[in-house]
Amino acid sequence: MQRFLFFIIMPIHFLAGIPYLGLVYLIGLFNHEQRVKMAYGYNRLTSWWLYKISRATIIAEGLENFNNDSNILYVSNHQSMLDIPLVMLYSKKPIIFIGKDSIKKWPFIGSWLLAMDGLLLDRSSARAGLQTILKAIELIKNGNSCIIYPEGTRSKDKEMLPFKQGSFKLASKTGVPIIPISILGTADVFENNKVNLKPETVYLNVGKPILLSDLSTEDQAKSAVYVQNVINEMFQEQLKKQQEAKHI
Repeated sequence: MQRFLFFIIMPIHFLAGIPYLGLVYLIGLFNHEQRVKMAYGYNRLTSWWLYKISRATIIAEGLENFNNDSNILYVSNHQSMLDIPLVMLYSKKPIIFIGKDSIKKWPFIGSWLLAMDGLLLDRSSARAGLQTILKAIELIKNGNSCIIYPEGTRSKDKEMLPFKQGSFKLASKTGVPIIPISILGTADVFENNKVNLKPETVYLNVGKPILLSDLSTEDQAKSAVYVQNVINEMFQEQLKKQQEAKHI
């Protein structure tokens, strides 16, 4: 049933959104902030539809650490295409997503991401990658919040890929707090089911802020390792809860 609803409702939803997308970009010519808010609102609705159709159960912790008032760098592990919609369900304030350059090839999704001021990172070009990082630093300094997935791609199993240190320049160059996010189960809802949505349990944990300036000199130099260790501890707790739930 989920497969049927997914391939019927979501295409209709995106097709119906084409005129709205045009309106969003038109308004953006005169009011950039309003364009971002409208695009983010539409994509939160898309996120709601995806999880509603899947009938997934979401167990969310630490939502009080979502800071909707100040600029933040969110750092998350990456398991599924549903990770972004999951975060959007719980953050009312627009977040700038930084994704792979290949996203622009996806119908509609790339256009909506750019409408939200999303940034596309070309990992095949060090020069282009640096320009994207510099743009993100500028946006954060101007009061925006960003989210990065420093593994660089989706992990295929229960083991995280090493976090890339370069991504953490967004925190070291701006001085904003890092909020760690751990996600488990999104791939079980989608990718692990041959493009079918399955009512599995998804775990979201939003950790407490981390200020790099509070860390030791060694940990600041290896902030990617430090933050990954924090997220991995959260992730292991989620794995434990998942295994316990399966044995009940």
